[in-house]
Amino acid sequence: MKRSPIQRKTPLAGSKMRRKPTKPRKGADPAYVTWLHGQECIALKLGGFHAGCTGRIEQSHARDITGMGRKEPDRNSVPMCTGLHRAWEQHSGYFTGWSKAERREFMATLVMAYNANFDAETRANVQAGALAGGVLAP
Repeated sequence: MKRSPIQRKTPLAGSKMRRKPTKPRKGADPAYVTWLHGQECIALKLGGFHAGCTGRIEQSHARDITGMGRKEPDRNSVPMCTGLHRAWEQHSGYFTGWSKAERREFMATLVMAYNANFDAETRANVQAGALAGGVLAP
């Protein structure tokens, strides 16, 4: 038996519900993310084991204490090309056989180095802007 769709006699009224604006994620740092995407892949700093980076630069978070649907703060991340990021997440390629402790130590070292570089560059830019504006930086 062929059935026809149910026809509505009155049109649906427009929804009056408005979505609340989303608040920024805890630990979000847009300035760091922008800076990070301008950096080169960490493979180039690791002795060139990854012959030719593939894809764009992605932000790889140091998944330490996060659960499902959660993300580490942006400052706990490093730049990786798409190919290396995939290998890191899948424990394959260069990272095959690495223990959790080795992965944590490796990522912690890189995160500290990138945070120090970002802070130094930010400080230098602020001082350069203050000097250009005629104000002496401390």
